Amino acid sequence: MSQEAQAYIAHNRRPLILALDTSSQLTSLALREGERIVANFGAHLDDNRSARLWELTDFLLSAVGKKIEMVDVYAVCIGPGAFTGLRVGMAAIKGFAAATGKPTVGVTSLAALAALAYPAERVCVLSNAYRGEVYTQMFSFNEQGLPQALSQPLACPIEEALRLIDKTAEVVFTGDGALSHADVIMRFQQTAEDAVASPLSGATSWRINSGSGFLAETIARLAAQHYANGAAVQAAALEACYVRSADVKIKQQV
Repeated sequence: MSQEAQAYIAHNRRPLILALDTSSQLTSLALREGERIVANFGAHLDDNRSARLWELTDFLLSAVGKKIEMVDVYAVCIGPGAFTGLRVGMAAIKGFAAATGKPTVGVTSLAALAALAYPAERVCVLSNAYRGEVYTQMFSFNEQGLPQALSQPLACPIEEALRLIDKTAEVVFTGDGALSHADVIMRFQQTAEDAVASPLSGATSWRINSGSGFLAETIARLAAQHYANGAAVQAAALEACYVRSADVKIKQQV
């Protein structure tokens, strides 16, 4: 490590976090220093994005006068999501962290999407999966504004995901699955309202949040809080979050 990098780390009280998300067709990176996002990038890249990640990372760091050795924490989306994309992103972050001896923080795509709906009382994340299914999970928020899981992540048809929700609860839906299935959600809500004996006292209150699909900034924010709480791990301990049992075979390749 260069003397410049050592001096920067020794005197810097604000952790520099590099966050990466490749869990979908969208690729995003973000640099967070202290409480501020100092640089970010987001684009729809082709399947060859693994070959461009170092170039993009170096460009992002150089744009704000930083070097890879100055990064204190590496954060990455650990899924669920596109299998190939997850492997690319996790391999890159593990490589950066191992080469520099820095810790990592993994953030699930479902938690990152839930964070976009803060400060809702309850959030139902619906993220498009394969075979016409959605990845889904329910969240609330703690006093720090961190998403807290109320259920286990699940891959299922949209109708099954909606049947699991308390019909009288106030819920914010978020994720690309919420947007693409908005008509199904609204029909399901109307059916639930019609079934309530006293609409004024027990009617549902559901709405859909149209958050961004670029998650790196949110991942960086959540990672900063996890890091402050002592939840960072070494690169070798970072694991992907796969939901389907068939995905376990792929997990061994990350």
